[in-house]
Formats: sequence, structure tokens, C-alpha cells
Amino acid sequence: MSGNIEDQEWAKLGISAALLKQYGQDQRLFLERLAAWLEEILPAETKIKKRGFFSNKKIEKITLSTGERQYGIEDPGSGPLRFIRTHVVKGIALKTEEMQPDEWLSEFGAIVKERVKGSQASLDALSKLVN
Repeated sequence: MSGNIEDQEWAKLGISAALLKQYGQDQRLFLERLAAWLEEILPAETKIKKRGFFSNKKIEKITLSTGERQYGIEDPGSGPLRFIRTHVVKGIALKTEEMQPDEWLSEFGAIVKERVKGSQASLDALSKLVN
């Protein structure tokens, strides 16, 4: 596999388009895959909150911190997932807003593209997520 993100098949459509496709196929499976990928590639910036007991735990929320912004996906248990963006200054959340999935995934995709540049392990993990 090439170390250049532009050489990846899914990158031709864009990371956000590939993620949106995955989201559209199965929201809960997308949430599980995204959590696993973020824990592997960006563990220091990722928080995963789970609910349930023992081996039956389900992901309730994923949060990715990127400095002054936090991007979160929440699973309310039924219905569609909630996509949120929070503006943070000095560790204090100032404004949280709900976003449309395509808008959230577009911003998130741009962040991911920047973070995985030059990292073969990240590219391989992202390929598994979107393929």
C-alpha cells in the first residue's frame, strides 16, 4: 500500500464522502469502527464513553479533541446518531452545536486527512475503516 493519501482509492472521493457512505450503510457499525480506528490512531485525543454491562457494552459517545474544537458523535440508543461540535477555550466548553452528518463528516474528514499524512499505519487503518 502506498504511503501517499492521494493514491488511496477512497481518497479520490474524499475522506468525508467515504465516511458518509459508511455512515449511511449502518450507523451503529460505523460508530463502532470509527471508535476502534480513533483509539488506535489518535488515542490521546479520543474519548470513548460506553454504556451497558460486561461484554454487552455499546458506544454511547465518541469525542475527538482538536485544540479549540471537540467533535462528538452520540448514540441516543434509538433513532439517528447526533453529531456535535463544541468550541473550547482553556478547557471550558463555550458553545456546543448539533450539526448535520454531512457537514460534521466534512470537517472531521479534513482533520483526519491532515493527521494521517505521512503515517502508513494511519493510512492502513483508515483504509480498513472506509473499505
